[in-house]
Amino acid sequence: MQNSKNFFIEKLLFLVFLFFISFAQATINSYEVYYYNDPSSTLSLKDIENKEFEKINKNFSLGYKKGNSWLKIKFYNNQASNKFFVELNEFFYDKVTFYEQVFGTWLEKNYQLNKKLSYRDIPTVNPVFSFSANKNSNKIFYIKFKSKYSHFGKMNIYPRNYYLLGLKNYDYLHLFTIISLLIAFIISTIIYSRQKEKIYIYYMLYTLFLAIYIFKMSSFIVYLNLQEYIYQFHFITGIAVGFFILFSKEILEIKKYLKKIAIIIDISAILMFLISFMILIEYNPWNILLNTLITFIFLLLLFISFYTYKKGNTNSKYYFLVVFLYFIAAILFTLMLAGILEYNILTRYGYLFIITLEIVAFTLLLINKYNKVHPKEKLFS
Repeated sequence: MQNSKNFFIEKLLFLVFLFFISFAQATINSYEVYYYNDPSSTLSLKDIENKEFEKINKNFSLGYKKGNSWLKIKFYNNQASNKFFVELNEFFYDKVTFYEQVFGTWLEKNYQLNKKLSYRDIPTVNPVFSFSANKNSNKIFYIKFKSKYSHFGKMNIYPRNYYLLGLKNYDYLHLFTIISLLIAFIISTIIYSRQKEKIYIYYMLYTLFLAIYIFKMSSFIVYLNLQEYIYQFHFITGIAVGFFILFSKEILEIKKYLKKIAIIIDISAILMFLISFMILIEYNPWNILLNTLITFIFLLLLFISFYTYKKGNTNSKYYFLVVFLYFIAAILFTLMLAGILEYNILTRYGYLFIITLEIVAFTLLLINKYNKVHPKEKLFS
């Protein structure tokens, strides 16, 4: 057991190393980004040129916006090269249009989420466009994009020879989280096959649907050409949380300590399932309602875990710790989506690290629970 723990820690540290070292890709900083929102989606490039833009960070979190978002980039070429790539580092934008002026004429290039990877001008997951700029000169270009998701991401510019195709740093993090969840799913399946208790099947389904959700949020959905279903896949969120609520009810022994609250917990899980299927019909406003309800449910579970720990449930203290950390990470992510916090590694990807920690903790608790009941046939002893 000790060897497996050491192996996990070594892999986690190696992942963190890969995650940060991948930022060594040679980005350029000699540019400024400005923003304008067109909620009507009716303004043309000619109209936009006369609008007053707001200066924003290259890491931007604009919140949920109607219509088109426009970025105006003022670029100064102080590089040895005159050929570049500009990238929006999030793949989920429904449509992105790039405008570059060449010899007095505005040229237009397009990115569409539903377009297969092999059919794109540049075969990469994120919206990427090539452009040219004379050395030691200024250049202005525009990017227009829209999405049902919150408008957030990072603007990157690279010399063309330094741009790396293929998997990015955050892809490895998503992959590691998915693998961790699938391992937990397999372990809980083995335990459930030996001891038919509800807690194991709830955990099985929670880890399975959470793995599907992480897959949906990652670029792997594009590599498998399933990106046209990205909004439909979002119903998985409520399903995963619904099974997590039922799992929490069992591990915290809510029915034993708080019989009346147990009914509220059951109703909360049912609401999660119902709202999830409403998202299949219409993404918004059900998605916003789902996120709001999840926040209140996690707060309730935190209070319940503290109470049940005081009443003698030793598992509750571990539950409280990991769920509290996950709640903080989820709040940071939610505030970033709302445009309140800046887009960065912590607000964008922090919850993935905490999910991995949570899964390890809960899986060890379940293994320990099984081993206590079956001391002669222990798992992973």
